[in-house]
Amino acid sequence: MLKNTLQDIVINKNSSSQKSSFMDEKGHRKPFPPRPPRRPRSSNINGIFLKRLTFILFPILIIIFVVLTLTSRVVVEITQQVETKSINTSFPLAELSNNGDDVYQVVSVSGSMEKKIPSQGLKDIEKKATGEIVIFNDYNKSPQRLIARTRFETPNGLIFRIQDSATVPGKTSTGPGSIQVTVQADEPGEKYNIALEDFTVPGLKGTPAFKGVYARSKTPMTGGFSGFTKEISKEDEDGAREELKSALVESLKKKAMENVPEGHIMLDEAIFITFTEKKEEDITKENEPVTFILSADLKGIALEKKVIETKIARKTIIGGETTAISITNFNDLIFKLDSKNSDLSLLEETTLSFNGDAVFVWDIDKNAIQKALSGSPKDETAYQKMFIETFPNIIHAKVITFTPFWARKFPGNPDKIEIIEVLK
Repeated sequence: MLKNTLQDIVINKNSSSQKSSFMDEKGHRKPFPPRPPRRPRSSNINGIFLKRLTFILFPILIIIFVVLTLTSRVVVEITQQVETKSINTSFPLAELSNNGDDVYQVVSVSGSMEKKIPSQGLKDIEKKATGEIVIFNDYNKSPQRLIARTRFETPNGLIFRIQDSATVPGKTSTGPGSIQVTVQADEPGEKYNIALEDFTVPGLKGTPAFKGVYARSKTPMTGGFSGFTKEISKEDEDGAREELKSALVESLKKKAMENVPEGHIMLDEAIFITFTEKKEEDITKENEPVTFILSADLKGIALEKKVIETKIARKTIIGGETTAISITNFNDLIFKLDSKNSDLSLLEETTLSFNGDAVFVWDIDKNAIQKALSGSPKDETAYQKMFIETFPNIIHAKVITFTPFWARKFPGNPDKIEIIEVLK
């Protein structure tokens, strides 16, 4: 029974009615049909690329936006009020004040230079020391006349004399009268070569004027000598003196300027230089040159520039007493300093004078402008109105840089607002 069932399902390979679908009528294998064309993938790739590009660029754009916003910067150009006036004004240094602080300082420097000068043999000479002194009259308001050859005595008893008569002005409410004169030692010799000293007038001893009429050295006493010395030509000595003086003045001025306090100025007219000279020689070595040594002491008055400018403005400009004003061409003005005491011991008696065409500029408070603008709307009408109401000394204001461009307000940080001053 099982066998018959199996026979029923056996395929008859020789049956012509059951042919393979892969064979043609002649029994040959049919060729494979062509494959269908593949679908293009380009559009799909572009879509993926755009998605990836957007994914990358979006955070970058966000970072750029944040960075530009955080690094915002505004530049405002300010045109200040300017006025040019011809001035001719003077005032005592004592009139200046700055909340009780000194508005001037004395800068002192010194130095020396030397040069070799050929010797022309030996000579026997006698020379008297000479120098400058300042005579003071603190005795009365009347002038004190001193005759020619009046003696002046140091605490050590050395006598110096004036060669011509002199009249010392009387004292005033600001101090003693004074005059500068040249004195000469009573005798030749090196012992009269002395440093700065105080002097009395022996001829007034025993009178009320003795304590009120006195003198002080303006320069050391130099040139005293007695004995043999090497002779040098006057031409060589004068040439060495001028050469050393020029170099020494330049060197001392540069050194002095380095010591001028911040905010102060020291004009040439406020610089005083005293020179002393000496020669070093060995008379036992006739062929050796003489060493010519020139020394100098520089004293300069450094003035607080802002206080001086304010004083001139108050005397010159209407309304200058209520606002801060600067002079842009300060160094172009003709400056004179008239000191009654040339040794600078009583600077309060010094008179300052200025004349010329001064360019006055009304100062602006940059910090105040920055604070006023910070956080305010980016509206020209609004900030122009603010300038007119708050800063009347500003003629015109213009924003020349504003980044980022999409910002609608000035930066909240005042330091990000730059103020540029323009003079017209």
